[in-house]
Amino acid sequence: MKLLRTSSISLRVRPSFFILAFLFAIFVGASISASFLIMGILFLVFFCHELGHVIVARLLGRPCETVIGGAGGTTEVFGPLLKFWQRAAVLGGGILTTYFVIVGSRIWLFDAEALSTTVRESLYLLYSLSVGWFWFNLLPIYPFDGGQIAVDIGRSLFGRRGERAVAILSILFGLFLTVYLLMAGAFVGVILSLYCMTQSFTLFRYPAFVRTGDLSDDALHLHELRQRWLVGEQDDVIAKTERLAHDSSEKEVRQEAVECCSGYFLATERPRDAYDLLVGAIDPLTQPALEHLQLAAYRTSHWLEGLEAGKEAFRECHSLPVATMCAMLAARMGLAEESVAWLQTAKMLGLDSMATVIESADFDPIRASAEFQTQL
Repeated sequence: MKLLRTSSISLRVRPSFFILAFLFAIFVGASISASFLIMGILFLVFFCHELGHVIVARLLGRPCETVIGGAGGTTEVFGPLLKFWQRAAVLGGGILTTYFVIVGSRIWLFDAEALSTTVRESLYLLYSLSVGWFWFNLLPIYPFDGGQIAVDIGRSLFGRRGERAVAILSILFGLFLTVYLLMAGAFVGVILSLYCMTQSFTLFRYPAFVRTGDLSDDALHLHELRQRWLVGEQDDVIAKTERLAHDSSEKEVRQEAVECCSGYFLATERPRDAYDLLVGAIDPLTQPALEHLQLAAYRTSHWLEGLEAGKEAFRECHSLPVATMCAMLAARMGLAEESVAWLQTAKMLGLDSMATVIESADFDPIRASAEFQTQL
């Protein structure tokens, strides 16, 4: 079920959330009416946690999609690959917001006698669930936030051996937590612990963050190259990714390799190489690759190609940076009316620095036009 969709943020709730939340309510002996309240509080815990990820991702200028399911939520960050510190910041943002929820609900409970019974019980449940969720995500248990940060650290220090070492650590923590929760009678927590253990076992076979069960050699190789880029390797990663973009027999791998490699070229100030790779691609470009083509064309003065790529990218996702870049490219070509139209679109998408943008030298070719003067 889709609850929110904008150009940069998406929120969906899977049916598994409602099923497991209802089962949790039954387990604690809640009535039907109380079950809906528990479901709402559980959603609030998951939502606040994922909100922390979203806030940091948006501060980094990245669009993202959040999906809330029975085992919590996941926030996927789109755009160029995140560096190590950026991933750590995004993951830590969720833990931090959960901590704020704990502190806030606890402070409110200090004045519990002045609250009604329903409010007091709801706050206590919010506090208890947040504390549990905080510790689940703080401990190095994969695939929760603490486990993902531990995997990043292990990979950066020891490569795949580091990932496997973290997997062993995660399984041991999961076993300890399972025994502890069984003794405490927290059977919902036991289910989560067992889920973590099964996910940890996958690290022995595949690198972290691979979501599909069966990967081809090319797909697995591309994924490993992406992880190596995250820890600072560049030249060798770029060369091998470009080779996959040309030589892989799988269309999906070629498309993803083109997307990744063009991003690497742009990140290392090689826009000409990015442009040549994207223009020469034999498969349709993905939406991020189209954005890369727009930027590479802009940096290499291929105004028309950049504008066409921007239009196609914008049709797939209404992005503020794409609209702003389209305005600049159209202005470079002397298309005053079209450039102004794109500026107006960017303003509707939330551009709050119009004065700074239109002062750019990109708009000099149309600065004296009647359409641009009207926009001023």
